Amino acid sequence: MRFPESFGDFTRERVMQHDSIGKNVGIGYNREQPGRQLAATVYVYPLPERTFEHELAEVKGAHAGAEVAFRQPLALEQSGQKIECQRAGLSWQQVFAHEYGPVSSYLLVCDKPAWRIKWRFTHRAGTDQSVVADMRGLAAALTLQR
Repeated sequence: MRFPESFGDFTRERVMQHDSIGKNVGIGYNREQPGRQLAATVYVYPLPERTFEHELAEVKGAHAGAEVAFRQPLALEQSGQKIECQRAGLSWQQVFAHEYGPVSSYLLVCDKPAWRIKWRFTHRAGTDQSVVADMRGLAAALTLQR
């Protein structure tokens, strides 16, 4: 997969390699527009024998007081390609964009043959609701590229 330095309003902030051979990576993207700040991280690694429940528990374990607001399937589609995913919405309190307060975070897990693609999107609670479409667009564009 390719992860461009920028995509729309998003700027790639970092690339993290979590293993010695480069098959387990994390790529961070941020949008810094006032009132529309959004942090997105995509993780790509060989398809594990972990369920969506395991991924969700990992997020909850990393953030004290995290509450799950919803869980549901989601299909990402672009240019005739489609991939079935699972997503969940969570909320908790933390420092985000230099301010402490409530945040909303979304977990999106998509399995492509041999690979898991996991997204985490975080923004300040109450942010413009257009961020949902922005998250879906970024995930579809980068998850479904050939």
